Formats: sequence, structure tokens, C-alpha cells
Amino acid sequence: PNSLALKAKYEEALNAKRVAQIGLDTANKRVEQEVANSFDAKIRAELKSVERMNGQAEKVSNRFNDTSDAPAAPKKLIGDFLKGEVLAKKMAVPSTLWLETAITSAGANQRKQSSPIIDVFTRGPILTYSGGAVVSYQIRRLDSTILTAGTVWAHAPYQRSKNIEKFVCTGIDIDGDPIRKYNL
Repeated sequence: PNSLALKAKYEEALNAKRVAQIGLDTANKRVEQEVANSFDAKIRAELKSVERMNGQAEKVSNRFNDTSDAPAAPKKLIGDFLKGEVLAKKMAVPSTLWLETAITSAGANQRKQSSPIIDVFTRGPILTYSGGAVVSYQIRRLDSTILTAGTVWAHAPYQRSKNIEKFVCTGIDIDGDPIRKYNL
């Protein structure tokens, strides 16, 4: 009886082991399937991202290779990319400063002087032009701390149009000292 009882217990233990192995295999397959599904989802998301980037690269490539009636657009685009590359390299240097400006106010005026006596000798009325601007500025470090800031202004008094090439202005310099005249 002992050997039969032992044999039955042994068979029962073997059956329990087989059932446990089947359960373990089933669990392993489920885990592998979930990992594969998760991996597939991650790959799909990455693939969509890469496809979007490829689409953008294709658009840029098409703009560079555009042979339509507007050849200046691709040249300008190449120039913009090159300027961006140079700017990125310059900004990698820690001592780089950034200038931020804003035109606070700007204006110009035209004055017409006319009288019958002057018009006879000058062949028409005298036109003079005047203008000015107020500009605010900030010089910043790359960490956005402001090194210096201020406002400067310039004003050009009325001048005849033939003298505009020799445009002379008055204003203030960065230190706030007046500048009586300077050529633009």
C-alpha cells in the first residue's frame, strides 16, 4: 500500500506541476503579449513622429528644389537657415550678449512753404522734412539677466529734400549725454 500511495501522491504532484507549468506558460505568454503590444504602441508613436519630421523635411527640401517662377524664395530660405546656424553657434558661447530693442515712438512730418514771391524764384513751394524716434533697449546675458537698459532718442530738424542724403540728427547717446549732430 505504501508504494501505491506514494505512486499516487507522486502522480498527483506531477499533475500539479504540469498544471502549474501550464499556468506559468500562459502567464508568460500574456506578459510577452502585453510587452509586445506596449512596444508596438511605443514604436507606432515613434514612427508617427518620424513620419511627421520626414514630411517637414520633405517640405523644406521641396522649397529648396523649387524651380517655379519665384527663385528668390529658396535662396532666402537657405540664408535664413544659415543665419540660424550661425546664431545658434554664437549663443553657445557663454559670454554672448543679446540686444533687445523696441521702438517706443517714431514719426515724421513734411512742411510746405509757399508764397507768390518765393514760388517765382524757386519754381514752386519749398518742401522740408523732419523726423524722430524714441528707442528703448535692453542688453541681456544668455540667462536673461539684464546687463543694462535705457532709452535713446534722435530728432532730425526740418531739411530740404535735396539735403536728405546729408541727414543730420540730434539726440542723446547711451550715457544720456546730448549728441548735437551726427550723420545717419
